Amino acid sequence: MKIGNFLRGKKWQTFIGYALTIFLLAVVAYGVFGYASGSVPYYVVSDRPSSMSPTIDYGGVVVIYKVPFSDLRPGDIIVFHDPLGSQLTIVHRIIQTIPNCPTFGSTCLITKGDNNATNPTADPWNVTQQFYVGKVILIVPDIGYLLPSLWASEGPLGYAPIILVVVVVLLLSFFRDAHKKTTATGDGESIPAERDETKTSVVTSSQKTNC
Repeated sequence: MKIGNFLRGKKWQTFIGYALTIFLLAVVAYGVFGYASGSVPYYVVSDRPSSMSPTIDYGGVVVIYKVPFSDLRPGDIIVFHDPLGSQLTIVHRIIQTIPNCPTFGSTCLITKGDNNATNPTADPWNVTQQFYVGKVILIVPDIGYLLPSLWASEGPLGYAPIILVVVVVLLLSFFRDAHKKTTATGDGESIPAERDETKTSVVTSSQKTNC
């Protein structure tokens, strides 16, 4: 019953708002720490159609963490620099690990995009540790539509969109609470007056009956 009342009321909206704010603040804090340590913690998927669709569509943002290269396994989604030498940063899934690559003499990874329409076969390269950037630990869909050029920045501007979202959420929460307080104050002034009149009417009627 209490759960039903919670869901029917507006408390759940407030709860979701606070949860979203805390989540965004945590992502911002992670980004600050990442940039301070010299890494790029966020990447936005900017190819359309996305080579990782439907897992990650255009405008999706991936949060990465650089786990040890030796800990990577097939099925992991990783971010890496293009082994062919372009300036692209690629987000693809590992489909196979080769402990001793004949060409490199060390462990290398075979990757592929999830979109079978655009990437029907494995990538034409082997990813070695020198190209590895990080493992995807979180996918945030569509948020890259907020100034994707800033997301590509390697510096404080990289988390400016999230800060913007946090500010908007906090402002909306503030104005909503202020509106509730204003409404509650108005109701509080009218209700006691009505109760006083009712009480007076009852007392008067009672006195007449006793007489």
